[in-house]
Amino acid sequence: MTLSRRAAVTAAAGTLLAGAAATGPVAAAPATGGPLQRDADAVRDTGATGVLAEAQTTHHRAAVRSGVAALASGAPVPWDAYLRIGSDTKTFTATITLQLAGENRIRLTDTGPSP
Repeated sequence: MTLSRRAAVTAAAGTLLAGAAATGPVAAAPATGGPLQRDADAVRDTGATGVLAEAQTTHHRAAVRSGVAALASGAPVPWDAYLRIGSDTKTFTATITLQLAGENRIRLTDTGPSP
């Protein structure tokens, strides 16, 4: 998987579905097969319940889905599904902070500059 495709699939992981909520019209034409479907299936194979991935070029938009929206019902992932996440930057900030602490570049007890 290329880095740009991995980035696209990682971004699509933001739409991993534990329970699907729907809103708005379908943004892209459903696609079948191809590398995007293969990558969505690979994300699902890592343990995700369901995946909805969309890719866009200057001339084409495609969407694929893999897995289910809910294990109990087995309903497919809706084409217009989304997963609301709040402030994903907190996760990245915590990860970088712990990495820097592990490299002894900062201490977890350090404070930031005063306003």
